[in-house]
Amino acid sequence: MKNISSKKLALTVVIALTIVFVNCKDDESNPAAPPEQDSNLIGTWELLEAYVPSMNITVNAQDLGISVTASFLENSNFEFSTTDSSGTEIESGTWSTSNGSLTLKSDDGTDEVIPYTIDGNVGILKSTYEIQPGFEVPADFKFIKQ
Repeated sequence: MKNISSKKLALTVVIALTIVFVNCKDDESNPAAPPEQDSNLIGTWELLEAYVPSMNITVNAQDLGISVTASFLENSNFEFSTTDSSGTEIESGTWSTSNGSLTLKSDDGTDEVIPYTIDGNVGILKSTYEIQPGFEVPADFKFIKQ
């Protein structure tokens, strides 16, 4: 009698697993959810200053001789324009936000996740600042919304 009960149990488990697997939908057939966007970021931002906490130094963008403009569009595209004595460099791609982090997926294939905060028209990006080639330190970059 024990063999019959074991066979019934095994058959029941097989049937239950078959039902579960047959009824599971293929996730790939469902479109991906659109990326989350913090609407407070949408617009054009200009770099005001960089603060290096480990050195307790604040340097404003004009003193650095650079101009950085960041534009975040509603269609999830972004463009960073950096101008210094060597010219202008433009980086573009797509952006999204999640849990206080900004994700930038550049057209060149690089991805970057940057913690950020926004207070009114002032935004802070927490990233690194290259003091000299090969030497970077954590820094807070303060932007103002135009």
